[in-house]
Amino acid sequence: MIKNTIVTLFVIFFPVFALPNTVFAAAPSVESMSNSGTNVGRYEKFELTFQISRKFDANSFLPYYYYDAADTPSRFPGRTSPYGVDGITIEAHFIAPSGQEKTVPAFYFQDYNRAGDKMTPTNNYSWKVRFAPEQLGQYRYYLTLQDKDGTTRHPSTGYLTMNVNKSDSKGFVRQSSRDPRFLEFSNGQSFIPNSSGLQWWRNGKRTTYYEEAFQNFKNSNVNFFRLWDQNDSYGLTVEGHFDAYEFPDDFKPTDTGVDIASLPKGTQMNQRGNYEEDIIINSAEQNGVYMVVSSHGDPYWIWDASVYNENWNQNPVTFDNQQHIDYWKRNFRYRVARWGYSPAVVAWELWNEHGNVSSTSSAYRFYQTYGAYQLQTDPYRHLRTTSQGSQAWSPALWGSNAFDYASYHDYMMISRYSADLTYDAGNFVYRFAQCIRKDNTSGCGLGLSDTSQWDGGAKPIFWGELDTGTTQWNQANPAQRATHDMRWAGLFSPIGMSPIDWYYDVQTASFLSEKLADARIAGEFFKDIDYAGARFAYESTSDVRISSSQISTSNNKIRVLGMKSQDKKQAYVWAQNKDNARWDTSIVNPSISGNFTLTGMMTGKYNIEYWDTKTGSVTKSSASSNGGNLVIPVSNISRDIAIKIRHETYSSGETLPTTYPGDANGDLRVDGVDYVIWLNNYNTNQQGSSKGDFDNNGRVDGVDYVIWLNNYV
Repeated sequence: MIKNTIVTLFVIFFPVFALPNTVFAAAPSVESMSNSGTNVGRYEKFELTFQISRKFDANSFLPYYYYDAADTPSRFPGRTSPYGVDGITIEAHFIAPSGQEKTVPAFYFQDYNRAGDKMTPTNNYSWKVRFAPEQLGQYRYYLTLQDKDGTTRHPSTGYLTMNVNKSDSKGFVRQSSRDPRFLEFSNGQSFIPNSSGLQWWRNGKRTTYYEEAFQNFKNSNVNFFRLWDQNDSYGLTVEGHFDAYEFPDDFKPTDTGVDIASLPKGTQMNQRGNYEEDIIINSAEQNGVYMVVSSHGDPYWIWDASVYNENWNQNPVTFDNQQHIDYWKRNFRYRVARWGYSPAVVAWELWNEHGNVSSTSSAYRFYQTYGAYQLQTDPYRHLRTTSQGSQAWSPALWGSNAFDYASYHDYMMISRYSADLTYDAGNFVYRFAQCIRKDNTSGCGLGLSDTSQWDGGAKPIFWGELDTGTTQWNQANPAQRATHDMRWAGLFSPIGMSPIDWYYDVQTASFLSEKLADARIAGEFFKDIDYAGARFAYESTSDVRISSSQISTSNNKIRVLGMKSQDKKQAYVWAQNKDNARWDTSIVNPSISGNFTLTGMMTGKYNIEYWDTKTGSVTKSSASSNGGNLVIPVSNISRDIAIKIRHETYSSGETLPTTYPGDANGDLRVDGVDYVIWLNNYNTNQQGSSKGDFDNNGRVDGVDYVIWLNNYV
């Protein structure tokens, strides 16, 4: 022991005596810091702004490289891009009133002066931390800074504090703990995506276009869209293009004669694009709009490890190439640091439209590694996804632990599908929804060729893109009737959302007005339906049926898509005149009448509401079940109607849960955090769920573990 002590002292002091003139670099430290206020609402943004002792040139890539001692020239010789060993890791550690600790990465920030859509850069650079607290009460926090010269803590001892109060925010969108097929907010309220396309700006505008669109969305009950933010020079760009920015245009390097090979390579976030995304996300929050943030693919031109086989990339790598993985890790870490705080962000989508992905492919291996990193890095657990397009659907991929929901894209085109699918959006949407809800696609007859098996638990599935085409997917052929039917069929399908229409950027003003009017009515119809809590079973007429139970009608021209609650007290139906279902004709055939029968309903009287899906007008009636059979009459259906069917004992509106069995930290989610709380108190005499005593018997034991396990999501 004495010998070891002497050796240690020798190592520490020897350089001082041997090289008295050597200057040692100091570990990075915080020089100054301010905050956005010491009182913050639950799920709202708390922000720290600070300067550190280590300085960077304006165009340096290193602020975007977290410190990685393994990423060195000796491991990856010969590359010109920076190495992680020269990077820096700055993190804030927030300790909730329950004792739960969350680590949030900091990010490098450049300020801009905004005049409408014009962003003028300043020379004001700083570091920021953004955090959204999920518990009420006092939080403690501190920062750590690390690079190759060492690690420091701020403050050096003790903690800084902030107080969290109640707010109107519903919190983050999660996979429902009541029905894992669907979504709910942190407060337990169902989230039903009522969607619109809005993947990039248009009409010569940029951020102001989004701000105007979100106001229209709010007024029309549209609550969901998909944002492309890593594009190749025609839209919002977080990372990835040569930024010869001159308002209102962006340029590709080749547009201005720049040799792509001459551009410096490495991770460098586009500060102007990030500032624009700040504006977009802030506006979405203010208008109750939620989004999937899609990074689209590898950034163009600046990564020296890309899978793209292009003339500017003569040596494409495989998806699971370590340097390619490292690029995506840096990109994702910055996204979480800058926008992870926002409940408006539902999900991170990495790639736009893979083909079939085999479980033996490099892409599959990449997602298993990357998905684990996402869980490690994102303290808010936003949903993780990618997407597949146009008859590419890989159940084994989506069933894996790499993703929290699956995303499918397709286009109704006569060159791909039969006329009864191509020109009948209700038929198309409902058939595909049933098929991709199955563990495999056998027997669907829809051209999906991946025969793998979905082996994981149920997850949400999104229609990330859907629209009407010609014979080519990229030839816009928007049809408002199809968009209307896509919305209603999607909401009544086992996917439980309206598909995101793709061709929004060529929709005329009258088309858009009619589309938003449809969305407003759909939003009103579903606003008091607890979609996740009802645990719906799906039923339909035989003309669209693959896996749903069958509904019988008195008139075979009536199509019925139905949802029946587990308690048999409520059902919701979309009824359509099949003679007027095709979107490729302007002919309006005569209205139809008849009835349909729901079976297995609770005995008693039912209150019925018939909703006109074009005008929003509501007609009320009633009916009674006989031996569980409930016959619902419909009359004079020209196009379609939506129907609410509720037992007289049904109490309208959602009853939000105040807690779930196994939820120790009160975030209305039973997850690994609750397990840690249980584990830390295991075999002790403590009472209450907050201590892991889920059966409230004053003892934290194995029974409580079983309660946690049975409710784990």
